[in-house]
Amino acid sequence: MANGVVYFGTIDGYVYALNASTGAKLWSTIIADGVYSSPAVANGVVFISGSSSVENTLHALNANTGAQLWSSKVGPNEGTVALANGVVYVCSEFDGMVYALNANTGTKQSVRRRWMLRRLRNGLLAIACLSHPADPVGLLKRVTHYL
Repeated sequence: MANGVVYFGTIDGYVYALNASTGAKLWSTIIADGVYSSPAVANGVVFISGSSSVENTLHALNANTGAQLWSSKVGPNEGTVALANGVVYVCSEFDGMVYALNANTGTKQSVRRRWMLRRLRNGLLAIACLSHPADPVGLLKRVTHYL
């Protein structure tokens, strides 16, 4: 939720924006065959991952209209999209990769295997790949400090 709007995806591939007070639908758009991740919202952009039978794609949508700003292929994932310092992080539960993309353009900045993250202290592997972190702000500070 951001600025009084609830954003979420559905298993039939739609992303919805609803007024948090009234429940009124503000917009909806289809991005994939299915959406199994939670969105992240920052600076008027909704970041959410969608799945198809062939690939998974991270989408950046205009938070006011649902219009697609960019999309980028990422590994299969069903976890939460995380944001910090202009970078979008997606942890793939299936191919063992953590993807870091520029939040403005969708350009991949780095792709790292989980085993590389295991070398880092403070349990970064477990934190970076949690589907629903309990402390997203603290998580992102720790993740960006070490990546």
